[in-house]
Amino acid sequence: RDPFLPFLRGSGAATKKRVALTPLEKFDLGELKFVGVIKKGKKIIALVEDSEGKGYTVLRGMKIGKNGGVVSGLSEKELIVTEDYLDAYGKNIRKERKLTLPATGGN
Repeated sequence: RDPFLPFLRGSGAATKKRVALTPLEKFDLGELKFVGVIKKGKKIIALVEDSEGKGYTVLRGMKIGKNGGVVSGLSEKELIVTEDYLDAYGKNIRKERKLTLPATGGN
């Protein structure tokens, strides 16, 4: 065995360094805040902010987050991001993370 090769070898995608292609792929999901939605007919566009208050629009199917997440669900109250991980045994684990819209204090 070569001691300089990774212990677990996946399909190669897990061992390659991913390059962020969009600004939203440079943030961890914990750094983003789901702040609102825009509805245009049946189409829903999510609005998220980074820690500095800069806003971004998000659509279903977009890549988001440092872990290669994809927006898999979008509603008026939540944004669902699906991320794939490799566990210690090399098994692919799919995890859904939800960002929810903060409750408003209005009556």
